[in-house]
Amino acid sequence: MTAFRQESSPAGMEMEPAPHDHPAMAAFWRTTVMADDFAKRPAPEQADAWTKLGEALREAARWDEAADAFRQAIAIDAGDSAALAKAWAGLGLALVGGGDAAQALAAAATALSHDPTLTSGRRAQALALMRAGRPDDAERSIDTGLRHTPDHPETLAALALLRMMQNRLEEADALFLKVLNIKPTLAEAVGNHAVTLSRMGRTVEAKRAAAHAIRLKPVLPAPFFLLGNLLRADGQLDAAVEAFSQVLRLAPNHPDARVNLADTLRQAGRFQNAVDACSHGLRTRPDDVRLLINLGAALQSLGNLDTALAAYSRALDIAPSLPEAHNNIARLHQSAGRRDLAVIHLRQAANARPKDPEIARNLSAALLDNGEIASAAATARHAITLAPADPASHRQLALALLRLDQTDAAVKAIEAALQQAPDDGENWFQAAVIFLKTGARARAVLYCRKALRLRPEEGRCWALLAQALRGLRLNAPDPDLRALLTRALREPGAEHAYLMEAAVSAVLLEPALAAIHAAVHSAALTDIENPDPAVISAVDALLHRADIAAGLADDQLLSALIATAIVTDAALERTLTVLRRVLVLSTRHDGISVLDHPRWTSLLAALARQCHLNEYIFDETPAESAAIAKLETWFCDLIAHEETPPANRLALYACYRPLHGQDIGTRLYAHDNWPSPIRDLLDLLVEPPNEKTAADAIPHLTPVDDDPVSRLVHAQYESHPYPRWTDAGLLDKPAPLPQLLRAMLPHVVLPAEPRWNAPNVLVAGCG
Repeated sequence: MTAFRQESSPAGMEMEPAPHDHPAMAAFWRTTVMADDFAKRPAPEQADAWTKLGEALREAARWDEAADAFRQAIAIDAGDSAALAKAWAGLGLALVGGGDAAQALAAAATALSHDPTLTSGRRAQALALMRAGRPDDAERSIDTGLRHTPDHPETLAALALLRMMQNRLEEADALFLKVLNIKPTLAEAVGNHAVTLSRMGRTVEAKRAAAHAIRLKPVLPAPFFLLGNLLRADGQLDAAVEAFSQVLRLAPNHPDARVNLADTLRQAGRFQNAVDACSHGLRTRPDDVRLLINLGAALQSLGNLDTALAAYSRALDIAPSLPEAHNNIARLHQSAGRRDLAVIHLRQAANARPKDPEIARNLSAALLDNGEIASAAATARHAITLAPADPASHRQLALALLRLDQTDAAVKAIEAALQQAPDDGENWFQAAVIFLKTGARARAVLYCRKALRLRPEEGRCWALLAQALRGLRLNAPDPDLRALLTRALREPGAEHAYLMEAAVSAVLLEPALAAIHAAVHSAALTDIENPDPAVISAVDALLHRADIAAGLADDQLLSALIATAIVTDAALERTLTVLRRVLVLSTRHDGISVLDHPRWTSLLAALARQCHLNEYIFDETPAESAAIAKLETWFCDLIAHEETPPANRLALYACYRPLHGQDIGTRLYAHDNWPSPIRDLLDLLVEPPNEKTAADAIPHLTPVDDDPVSRLVHAQYESHPYPRWTDAGLLDKPAPLPQLLRAMLPHVVLPAEPRWNAPNVLVAGCG
């Protein structure tokens, strides 16, 4: 979304407190107290008293009251030409502060008619001329004043301000330093020096100067406004909000501060506060399009799309070509799937501001989404000509070229984006998409890994990693990829079946499982139900080795794999079958087993979940059945004596028999203090009754036929769904169907089909 903001400078710092024991601060407060005291009891016959009151009020930035006091001094006119000149000059300076350049210029001219050498009169004239947009005349006035008093700090400060306005920043900086060397407490000069430093890119110094100006004179809005912009640019949004709020306390009608406050609140996620700030400003300035745009942006962030659209439309009524309004309305149409309307508004925004690279880039994205691929590519190229260093435009061009099947050009475009912004995860993600389409699957994996390092919380990156790894096998250990596979298997957006081959090859490269696997496959196991006793003995011996036992138990990837995905690799399935057999046959319920170590808990619970997922398909010998029967009897005895079975033995039992629907599981579910893997395993107990409750609540569109076969199939799928889901497979952010399909099938060119916006989707197996 595009919102209005008034920039003063880029940067940010924490605002320092304004201590009252600071000498300049104490002097300021004495001036304010004096002004209030004079205001209560001025001597009406003494022009000098009114002039002093005016000066005190002006020092306190109470411009209107100061002007009235100077007018009282002028009205008394005791015939003292010098005093009268001073009062007229004071009036001119007060009027400049209040923003009335014309009257200020007239007052300054009157002051100089009484005393042509009066420095305050010359300064009032110069400042009024600057405010009136007459810089050359202002410079002549300043030069005249400096001829009389070459080192007068206020006059030098006026010249420095003029140089700043002329963008002669080096000269302005030198002049401000000279001024502050003469009079370091001149707050206005400190504040204007802060602006100069900011424009020069010396942001650290600018921050210090702005804070110092605030300490010297905390009633000046300008330093607070500058500091608010500095804070916001540095991401210190709460402090920026306070700075802009302080501007509005000092100058309630400050339009730029109201706009920036609203925009900063929106950036900080305080959308309702942003709405309130805009609404407050619109009560007095109902036609302020900047506030209307910010109001729309805040409402859009709140999801109030109709009221946001009304705010943007009101802005367009006032300014029909306003690009910000067209840009944001286009975003609304895009989110609602009205792609053609989005393109229309973005074209109007581009016509109104043809040299805006952001609008050109947004138009390119809308054209691409609308199926106007060639136009999207051309517009992206135009955006690049406007901002050659903008990585997003290069990325947008790459996406358009990819859709045009110009893969070599797309690769060059995305590499340009990566060169401009190597730390932007979106560039690496889109590069991975491009290489996946070109068939460079291994390279796509490398780019996806980089994207995940930068954006590990984005579900679509994990989904893309799974697609890139589909069918790939590791031929050498890769610890980093192993860690990514472990995480990916727990991410709902990653398709576990796609990860199977990579994960299986990775776990078989680990020494512990590799040793077990080698032992299992050392003989020709033509009959898994009656394997060579030597194999069982060899595996049993391996499990009694500390390094093998620890390696298996601590293998997080192995646990993640078998807990979340049905193993379809025949070799690994056979290895797990023999491993389970050896564990149960070497376990005596009345003695200590190798699996009693707590480190085995996670792996045993994961193996139990694998057996639950695959419907206990692993081959089971009569010896195993007998061992499980004994284990069950022992459990029953323990439960009868109100004792809790060992956690690992319970997990081993769950590797053979489902816990739900059995008395053992039901009675153990209520026990406390289970290790978390066992507690998760016991949670499987509550799934079937919860599924039954949900199924009963789902309406039946058509009855199941009385045909016996139909009823049997119905019962089979309800009792034994295949495959069993372990998660809903949802991405972290919703996406339109075309976008989702392009991510899943990057090699497929989707047709321009209007029904994409409201599709009917058939999910196989749902009846």
